Amino acid sequence: MTVCGSMVDMYTKSGERQAAESIFCLLPKRDLKCWNSMIGGYGHHEKADKAFLVDNEMSRGGMKPDQVTFISLLAACSHCGLVDKGNFLWNSMKENGLSPGVGTILVW
Repeated sequence: MTVCGSMVDMYTKSGERQAAESIFCLLPKRDLKCWNSMIGGYGHHEKADKAFLVDNEMSRGGMKPDQVTFISLLAACSHCGLVDKGNFLWNSMKENGLSPGVGTILVW
């Protein structure tokens, strides 16, 4: 699975969002790296709405977000000017037992 996550990450970083989406959608089972790579890719390309849809789908599937997930979502908020949503995420991160670190603070 992590190979697929790395491929999703590579394609999103190189601007090939459709290729990343195709790989992601073809995976019958996704690990956290796959989810985080897709969320991060959407955030990087200022598609916060899609990043949050993927996050919701991940949560519905029983996968729990980690610090990377929150950093990716905060970056998406930052790129798209979603201050209120970012503040909500910041508080949600603490509620989920994750303490904001230096990386999180630098993003937000």
